[in-house]
Amino acid sequence: MRNTPSPRKRRGSAIAMTLIVALMLAAVGASLVALTTSVRRVTEANHSYQALQTVLERGVDQAMHAFGKYREGGFNSAAWPAGWKQTGATGYSKDFGEVDLGNNRKSRLRVTIQNLPLNNTDALELNKSPYIVADAGMSGKDASGSSAYSRQILVTLKRVQVNGTGQGLVSQNTLTFIGNGSKVDSYSSSFPGILVLYPYGAKLPDGTLNISDKVTVGTVAIAKDGFDPLSANAGGIIYGSVLIGGGSEAALDKAVSGMYVGVYDPAVTSPKAGVDPDRTSTGFSADFTVPKLPADYNASTASPLPAADKSGNITIGSLTATSPQYYKVTDLKLTKGSLIVRGPVVLVADSISTSGNGQITVDNSTGKKVSSLTMFVSGDVSLTGNGIVNSGAGGAESTMTTQVTLNGTNTNKNDLQDIKIAGNGAFSGVIDAPFASFVMGGGGSSGVFFGSVKAFNISINGGGLFHYDLALAAVPTVDAKYPVDFWIEPQNKADMAKYGL
Repeated sequence: MRNTPSPRKRRGSAIAMTLIVALMLAAVGASLVALTTSVRRVTEANHSYQALQTVLERGVDQAMHAFGKYREGGFNSAAWPAGWKQTGATGYSKDFGEVDLGNNRKSRLRVTIQNLPLNNTDALELNKSPYIVADAGMSGKDASGSSAYSRQILVTLKRVQVNGTGQGLVSQNTLTFIGNGSKVDSYSSSFPGILVLYPYGAKLPDGTLNISDKVTVGTVAIAKDGFDPLSANAGGIIYGSVLIGGGSEAALDKAVSGMYVGVYDPAVTSPKAGVDPDRTSTGFSADFTVPKLPADYNASTASPLPAADKSGNITIGSLTATSPQYYKVTDLKLTKGSLIVRGPVVLVADSISTSGNGQITVDNSTGKKVSSLTMFVSGDVSLTGNGIVNSGAGGAESTMTTQVTLNGTNTNKNDLQDIKIAGNGAFSGVIDAPFASFVMGGGGSSGVFFGSVKAFNISINGGGLFHYDLALAAVPTVDAKYPVDFWIEPQNKADMAKYGL
């Protein structure tokens, strides 16, 4: 006989089941409420985090603007905008106070910029990188109940010179080293406040040699499939920095893998091939404005070249002149004798060539910079033989780079003018020819160059020695740009302490 539960027991079981289901539903409800609250808190936290990102970016923009004013003011501390205060020997900072973000939230912001150039000489240091530290926080409780957030970012800047002479070897398109033995470095023929001129390699007052590693070898072209703007893997030495306009940094490093790119060490005369990654970079820019004739130049009143004397020499200009003397010639060809320049001279020509014993002599034999030659040439230039002799007392060509300027005025990138230097002596001066193909060396002559070059294409043949004179970049320095090199958010206390966070 089967036992049947009584109605009272059945009712008790139903109540128990109902309670269990109710408890389960309550638990699920509580979980849903907790999950919803958690999602809301995460969302609110994310909103606050993103709001701080905007605050930090505004702070960096303010620092970049203030730094620009400082540079435009000639690195004068009085040029800093209102509210910026000096912090340490090479830094400035500003507290921006609180900003009401709504919803009971307020943000604070403090920005510091450190490692600043203090003067024109300091600004010549290519590898000196200013950095910006922005520290933002948020106070007041948000909808999630959180009371505070904070974020910090570090932005480093990298100096990129863009004026005509303050660079080194700079190309719009290709830059090629052909063969072994080429060397590129820098020196300074003069220093602010010092009247003495120092030749390349001379001993300076501090006992060091006048040789350094501050030259820029760069092209603004962008590396891409089928086009490598830089080819420098044939061997050689670059004491300086190698830069391209864009593309892969790995491709850039590969392009110079056969060379030594790094710091100058007088104790190591033949460094082994190797590339310092801190000395290569993309994002390079430069100004390639075609040089224009002086405003006071008048072709109808410019003097023709006088006749040569019995020795085959032609003398132009005057050592007593205080303003430039203008001369115009169609095609200047010198195969023997000299074109002797005395005093300040501007020469306008369609083409120029020297060969054999022919040469151009800029007379600064007294050691003083009394003679200068500024050339404006629309066509080809070939300086072989003795080329241009531009030397001071004792033949110190390297101290006279400011006294000779060769301006290429061609404007057609599809029909480049050719500029070739392969003389027996040293060339000392500046070449500014945005739409020219420049070739140094070749034909059995390696060549020595003191100064700077800017052209569309640049080729340095094996054995060529290029020495960039830092004095050419002494003024102006405000043309230098400081684009962002990298942007990081410190992730640990060690990094934060390093930058004063």
